[in-house]
Amino acid sequence: MALLLFFAFIGGIILNLMPCVLPVLSLKLFSLIKQAGQSRSRLVALGISTTAGILASFWALAGIVAAIKAGGGAAGWGMQFQSAGFIAFMVVILTAFAMSFFGVFEVWLPGSATTKMDAAGHKAGLVGAFFTGALLVLLSTPCSAPFLGTAMGFAFTASTPVLFLFFTAAGLGLALPYLLVCAFPAVLKVFPKPGPWMVKLQKAMGVLLLATVAWLLWIVNQQAGNTGVVLFLGIVLVSGVFSFIIGKFAPPGVAFWREAVLFAAAAIALATGWFAFAAPQYEKVLSDRFNARMAQQVLEDGWYRYSPQLVAEFAKAGRTIFIDATADWCLTCKANEAAVLSDPALLQKLDSAGVVRMKADWTRETPEVNELLYSMGKSGVPAYAIYPKGDKGKQVVLPELLTSGLILEAIVQ
Repeated sequence: MALLLFFAFIGGIILNLMPCVLPVLSLKLFSLIKQAGQSRSRLVALGISTTAGILASFWALAGIVAAIKAGGGAAGWGMQFQSAGFIAFMVVILTAFAMSFFGVFEVWLPGSATTKMDAAGHKAGLVGAFFTGALLVLLSTPCSAPFLGTAMGFAFTASTPVLFLFFTAAGLGLALPYLLVCAFPAVLKVFPKPGPWMVKLQKAMGVLLLATVAWLLWIVNQQAGNTGVVLFLGIVLVSGVFSFIIGKFAPPGVAFWREAVLFAAAAIALATGWFAFAAPQYEKVLSDRFNARMAQQVLEDGWYRYSPQLVAEFAKAGRTIFIDATADWCLTCKANEAAVLSDPALLQKLDSAGVVRMKADWTRETPEVNELLYSMGKSGVPAYAIYPKGDKGKQVVLPELLTSGLILEAIVQ
């Protein structure tokens, strides 16, 4: 238990290096640079606020997982990216953040509320740090970092208190770099003093956020094709239009009710458009495409579609099986597939050795892949396993980060 908790903590630290987290890391770095001249106590408060946001999100995820398990369902790391509604929510949030960074609109408080705050800018900074931490968690979950997959694989099958304990360990690991930087502000001296250059940096951060929106649209395209992308581009357009309207009619200093009314109108319009129009169409296209994909036994790239029945057939023939459990929204999966699993030299050696290559798609939840991940002791993707001569009882589980040599060595052994 102690070793797995340590793995969860280390996995949380490594999440900071995963590509999913880059845009929010940039936001956090930008915030720290702006605060570089503050006192150590102020920086520590920012670090604690970010940590609170991270832990709050992790605990919310743990609560969702516990509720799903209590209802007899299956839950896994990154499972919220199987939900079109969650992706739509993230597209709205990230588009709004980007528009704000470009100076299109600004969220502000009325004078009466501001005067009641002690150093309103500081308190707003603490609130911003909290929500940055929360956003950090939401964007990090598609990436299952080394160590984290093994630890969470155990946690997802354990009792609810143990589940919360593991999520807390991972959250503290993710927050550790921010706590250390805030506790030792001398590290920030490597950055230039705040000045006009930060306006350009802020716009660059906005571009990074829009790049994250583009990544989410790529996920949508993988799942639902052009129809899905058009629907989600509509969401981006509506979010952008409302951002311009808020910036035009509710700038800082005018009657505060304008800002409140326009934000409420934006939320109502987006929710109505999603639930009444976009979601039904998206789900229909998604289901049709997914069912068509699941009907394929051999994929375009020569990999077999995973199924327990197909495993049993190859086991009768004594064929060794290599399984890649993946998802369209998993950047670590895509990185491994591009760098390792698409290597012609590796594929030629696997084919020469008579190894069957299987791909288990977890883009949408399926009972078969849930059971596969459970058997591997994993809570999410990526996950890799080798069945010597098709024997599931001799399963060899590989780490999340692959090399060609690692795969070939495991198969030879």
